[in-house]
Amino acid sequence: MSDSSYVLGNFGRGISNSGSGTRDFPIGDAKGYRPARIHNTTAGVATGHHIRIGVVAGNANTGSSTFAGGIDKVSAARYYKVMYCKGLATNPATMTYDKFGVSYGSDDGVATGNGNLRVAISDSTRKTWTNVGPATYTTLATPPSQVIYSDVASPLITLNDGQWMTLALGRVTGTTENSLGGATSVEQVLGIPTSFALEQNYPNPFNPSTTIKFQIAKTGFVTLKVFDMLGKEVSTLVNQQLDAGSYQSKWDASGYASGMYLYTLQQGNTVETRKLMLVK
Repeated sequence: MSDSSYVLGNFGRGISNSGSGTRDFPIGDAKGYRPARIHNTTAGVATGHHIRIGVVAGNANTGSSTFAGGIDKVSAARYYKVMYCKGLATNPATMTYDKFGVSYGSDDGVATGNGNLRVAISDSTRKTWTNVGPATYTTLATPPSQVIYSDVASPLITLNDGQWMTLALGRVTGTTENSLGGATSVEQVLGIPTSFALEQNYPNPFNPSTTIKFQIAKTGFVTLKVFDMLGKEVSTLVNQQLDAGSYQSKWDASGYASGMYLYTLQQGNTVETRKLMLVK
């Protein structure tokens, strides 16, 4: 398991018949390696029992999800589906879990060196996301992907045979360091850049996605972020080193409310901002 070698899809691991245990899952999606970790408290048996986890690219917020336990947002880039399977055995019919680990990388909208990142859990509907910690954690520089491990869930989570639950990154209520917007893929387009420039998005107004074109005249670290009209960051579209050139990026605003937003392109001390309108 590494940034260049991981399972793209669902991956299952057996459960020890000696009692509780921790299992790591070398999984990811098309954008990169995003390992997961889970700790079970129920013993399995020799004839079966496994945990299956897969990464789903997309917004963990259904658009109407609610939040509990001190978080106000979950990842717009990806989430994890966790399933229990009892295999050929008749018992145990359920499996109980108490700790969960999810990971973050360069496109997860996680800033380095802050203590406001959390693990969030939900059932298969993703109707309500609940914070399960950790109470103390400082985000690390990425890459490589880093795993954040929850505190003990209370109550513990029990799954029936074939039942799903979901995991995602969450952030502390009222904080903005971690946008969790998920960097939308940035695509280089034809054109010789002559200056630093940010174009008007199109279409505008839009629903639910829009394209933003920009150009940079020199190689450097570039960010493209979306803010609400109060100045709160809601999505990070680009957060990486780019060569001089012309680019375009898409913002999928499926999980956001209608209204006016600001989008800002920055390279070093050079900044340009424009407005866009989401109409649903």
